[in-house]
Amino acid sequence: MTAALADLSAAVDRIGQIPAVEALAADYDPHRWYGGPGSEYLGTPSLMNARILPLTDAATVEVCSSQPGEPADRDPGILRAGAERTAAACRRGARVRSLYNARAHEHPQTREHIDGLVQAGVEVRAIGGPFPRLVLLDRVHLFIDNLVVEGAQAHSGWHVSDRAAVMWARMVFELMWDRATPWQALDRASGGAVTTARQRAILQELEAGYSQQQAGRRLALAESTVTKDLTRLREQLSVRTMYQVMAWWGRSPERDLP
Repeated sequence: MTAALADLSAAVDRIGQIPAVEALAADYDPHRWYGGPGSEYLGTPSLMNARILPLTDAATVEVCSSQPGEPADRDPGILRAGAERTAAACRRGARVRSLYNARAHEHPQTREHIDGLVQAGVEVRAIGGPFPRLVLLDRVHLFIDNLVVEGAQAHSGWHVSDRAAVMWARMVFELMWDRATPWQALDRASGGAVTTARQRAILQELEAGYSQQQAGRRLALAESTVTKDLTRLREQLSVRTMYQVMAWWGRSPERDLP
């Protein structure tokens, strides 16, 4: 009994120290941010990649990603490595689906890269306008952009493992997937179109009531890019004002293109 009481006293003493130990986290763990037990902040692109890549290599059921970024020329070696990693997931039997910005179809290097993914068995669709970036792995891991920590590095983000949040994000992905255009159908859908995918995205923002400056911010485009695209479109349509452009857009079948 004496020994048991001594053990109990020691346990009570340790429990009493817990608040003091927890208070030390602010000093000894300042490089990590937690949004609860189901999410972890990864403050640099390298930390994001170090977490995403091994989990992608281990995925056996499902890999879903949405890439809203503006297409740009990239290191061919990096593209080849990414394509091989994705193809390997297909060979393991995982269903791989990727959503891309519709403007990727008009960028030669990105288009060639995606054509290769399709040949490897990846299901690809394109979508116009703004949409969220995310990566879903085996319905267990979710990676999203940082919208919490102010002043953080670009391309930092969060690793979410909370089951409810992961499955909710998967539902969002499915909604985006359903309204996207299959990659192989883009040639037929956009053949002969007056507008480019980027011009259509801008017009959709203007139609929704946003100004040109707001549209640029929402689409991650410079204001000068928005202005040049709209000027070029006015010239193609042989009209003088944006009122005339929007009147044409309201009746145009190109509104249904991504």
